[in-house]
Amino acid sequence: MQPKELTSGEAGQARLRCLGSVLALAIYAIAHESGAFGPLDKAVLAIAVHSAFAYFWGWLVALRVGSHEMRRNVVIVLDEAILAVALWYCGGEMAPLLWMPIFMTVGNGLRYGARLANISAAVASVFVAAAFVMSPFWRAIPGVAVGIVLATFIVPVYAVSLNLKLQRSQRESERRTAELEIANRTDALTGLSNRLDFSRAMQRLLEDSREFGTRGALFYIDLDGFKTINDCAGHAAGDQVLKDVAQQLRASVRANDVVARLGGDEFAIVARGPASACEAELLGAKVQQAIAEIRVRRFPELRVGATIGACMIPDPVLRDTDTVVGATDELMLSAKRSKKGSVRVRGTATA
Repeated sequence: MQPKELTSGEAGQARLRCLGSVLALAIYAIAHESGAFGPLDKAVLAIAVHSAFAYFWGWLVALRVGSHEMRRNVVIVLDEAILAVALWYCGGEMAPLLWMPIFMTVGNGLRYGARLANISAAVASVFVAAAFVMSPFWRAIPGVAVGIVLATFIVPVYAVSLNLKLQRSQRESERRTAELEIANRTDALTGLSNRLDFSRAMQRLLEDSREFGTRGALFYIDLDGFKTINDCAGHAAGDQVLKDVAQQLRASVRANDVVARLGGDEFAIVARGPASACEAELLGAKVQQAIAEIRVRRFPELRVGATIGACMIPDPVLRDTDTVVGATDELMLSAKRSKKGSVRVRGTATA
């Protein structure tokens, strides 16, 4: 059993109380052997009582007596009450375990949150103060007693508050890191992958193709009529068209395909799955149809289309990202020179 499993959950906390009793006995054994203390009969008796309580509580947890919330609230009170009784009964013999109220309260706070940490700290400080008031030993050293009571309340509350602040800072840092990571690999306007993320996806496809025989295709898409939209309807309308194209491209491909904006009105798709030029042509036609459905607000006469070049992967000649991208770009430009609105796949051409 791993240490985390040993103390996790309610059963783990019950086991931790039993281990705490063993640790306390070890501390007193060392103290006795060192000669720092005289008779420790009262302390050993107090630890024995706590051990009995710890094992009894583990039995209640195993049997699931009452609700979890009820058991949690009761044990918070009983933990602090038993220790306070021990402080009153044992006096100075309990000095080696004065850290226990703070330890238990901090533990409650880390497990259950700041609210229960504050309640646990208040309960502990009240019980400890009552024990000190009733104990002749602690009344004889009021300065020490007051300091212990204050520490019992202040230290856990501060520790749990600091932990919550650190957790919030960590979450904020993780959020900002995630945002930066997204910004570094996405196009700001459309939310599609940018050139960097596109290159990574292309490299992964080529590596998988060599290692596992994965088949796919790279599509280069250049919009037709986009300049006219920009000139006649304005750049705001042009930006909206680019966003609409991005949405249509996402809807036209599978979830594991990568859609990227490479700049201006040029887009790319790294598609996993097309196993033949025919399948690539069908996907290209689907993309063209989706883009053709886009309408420019307040300018219904303006239309946008797409000319597409595609290279199948694997290819016996095109072995790296640069050569694949270059060949696909050239296919798209060749198709555009020949006839706008066409799809050209390496090895075949469809008008």
